Amino acid sequence: MKKVYIIVLWTLLSCIIVNMHAVTPKSSTLEDWTNFLKKNGYYLYSFDISEFSDTTRTIILKVREYENDSLVRDDILPPFGFNTRLMLDEIPEDARNDMKDMENPDKGIVRTLKQTNIGLTYHAQDSIAIVTYDMVGHGILSPQLSLRPIATQVGDKKQYLYAARPFAATDSISTDKFVPLVLLSSFWIDNNGIIRSCGEHEIKSLDSDIIKNSPHSYIIGFNVDTRK
Repeated sequence: MKKVYIIVLWTLLSCIIVNMHAVTPKSSTLEDWTNFLKKNGYYLYSFDISEFSDTTRTIILKVREYENDSLVRDDILPPFGFNTRLMLDEIPEDARNDMKDMENPDKGIVRTLKQTNIGLTYHAQDSIAIVTYDMVGHGILSPQLSLRPIATQVGDKKQYLYAARPFAATDSISTDKFVPLVLLSSFWIDNNGIIRSCGEHEIKSLDSDIIKNSPHSYIIGFNVDTRK
């Protein structure tokens, strides 16, 4: 009987201990979701590009390919552009009555391009990355980029290890030049045999050490041209 009491007492104490260290559910935060998606190969970056809409320009989507810090391709995407604003006088007269909620009726502006979202999807066992240009309210383009395996593999599977980082904001951007938005760069193996992709969280310039150290990378952005 004494043994039975000891077992019952131990069971009760165990319940109390478990209750003292209970795990309670909580809502996942936006940061939790962001980290989870990044670890599973999903990235999304948003950029304010409204400053280009002060006049009518064309934003031409562009992806540059690099080997270390050497540019090897500048024509990955065919010329594809979005106008920074749509003017009422560009619309046929018989269709103008359908124009409602114009952004600036006094200046004849129907709508302007204010934001672009750059999405990236890729996985360590996949040799293809998908880039999504979302020119918010104006259209979407989703080209594919070929990835290269790092010089190591797990079992019989090649590893395509890449990291994405946004470019930092610039004080002023000239037209007719390339505007870098996102860097997608492969990992590399250092002199100690360590696989790494270390460096700044935001890329400050095209002279970044990450671009120099990475054997293969893409810079995703656009050109801005004044429309004739």
